[in-house]
Amino acid sequence: MPADSESSIAPETPELVERPPGRRKRRWQFRVAAVLVGALLAETVSFLTLAILEGTDAIVEQRWLQGKIAQGTPSKGETNETIHPYTGWSFNPQVGSQQVIEGREVPVNRLGLLDDGLSIVSRTKGRVAIAIVGGSVAWQVSVLGEERLRKVLLADPIFYGKEIDIVRLALPGQKQPQQLMTMAWVQSLGAEFDVVVNVDGYNEAVLAIHDNHKNGVNMAYPRAWHARTLDIVEAREFSDSYELLRIRGTRQRLAREALGSSIWWSPTYQLVWRLRHNSLEADRARLRVKLMHGHYEVNGRGYVAAGPIEKFANDTEADAAAVELWLRCSVQLHRLVTGDGAVYVHALQPNQYLPGSKPLSKLEAKNFHSTTAPEGKTISRLYPRMIATGARLREKGVCFYDLTSIFEDVPETLYVDWCCHYNAVGNEMLAEHVAASILDAMADRLTGSPVD
Repeated sequence: MPADSESSIAPETPELVERPPGRRKRRWQFRVAAVLVGALLAETVSFLTLAILEGTDAIVEQRWLQGKIAQGTPSKGETNETIHPYTGWSFNPQVGSQQVIEGREVPVNRLGLLDDGLSIVSRTKGRVAIAIVGGSVAWQVSVLGEERLRKVLLADPIFYGKEIDIVRLALPGQKQPQQLMTMAWVQSLGAEFDVVVNVDGYNEAVLAIHDNHKNGVNMAYPRAWHARTLDIVEAREFSDSYELLRIRGTRQRLAREALGSSIWWSPTYQLVWRLRHNSLEADRARLRVKLMHGHYEVNGRGYVAAGPIEKFANDTEADAAAVELWLRCSVQLHRLVTGDGAVYVHALQPNQYLPGSKPLSKLEAKNFHSTTAPEGKTISRLYPRMIATGARLREKGVCFYDLTSIFEDVPETLYVDWCCHYNAVGNEMLAEHVAASILDAMADRLTGSPVD
């Protein structure tokens, strides 16, 4: 055969050799093992990361958080308060069940009030319904001073053989005219009271001036109304308001997805959820700050957040306006209550910033009193005005009682924070004086006759 013909013959194709089945099986086993090891490593790293960030019970706590977010409970930095059509705001009974004070649990009832009763009561022979309105001091004395209040009242002939119902209409952070509006609201629902006690003062001075006026919000509006209306779309802030609502909606959607996920138990899944949640929280916080301060720094807040514009020539005029608002609200509350056949009692609460009202203990002087706090300076300015205005209240028929000096001979510690609240002993002392005020007012209005 010619040489050139030999060179044209194609080389033989090597025969394909099939790998043994066992070798293929081992390769797949290796791949599966690698995936499992990688997943185990990822889960371990994720678990350790969560443990460092949130603690060893991170997954359990996140499931609880996801449940709260899914049903609309506010996140850290927010509250379970909700806008109310008549009183400005209240608690949301669907997302917040109770508050605990000195070991006692007080639930949020169906009206959004912190009361273990229904709030809507009717006058009943043999029972005396006493409603307490005001802010946190009023609410705390209705809880921590309840037994002392009952004891003092039941020891008087006016209350012989009676049962006393304490109805808590006060809420922490409330200020006039919320007491007035709350009373009008519950009366419209059928509530009937024998006595209504308004314990106030601090909020009407400090919150009206610092939380509202200093932030460009009408003093008659509820405390920090500009913060409570962030979720209400203001026409001048539509894009930012919409973005805030979108973020809250995304948080809720992610929480619901996590609750329904078949791999909720996975640390990696929970870590990814946590990182996305934290990112959304950071965006939410940024937008809240922007919305809170934007208009105030530029052109003044919009009507939705600020209400009618108030202009005062100076701080003295603003102080006078706050006191006048307090007076008018109390007079109107008096007319509303007495017009329904009940007795109205207005008590001005004690406060450590009123000079001479209490010899401060070492603990109080160190931890519960500030010489530089603007809130304290506001009290020192407005409380003397309020005390003097008490005479005008009495002239208008209001049973007004100045209780600002009830601690003036007590050197022991009674205050528990830098603003206005008392310990159990302080609340019991206040309750005694409130009870005495009730008895005095009833003796005056009912000429000493027992309650029917």
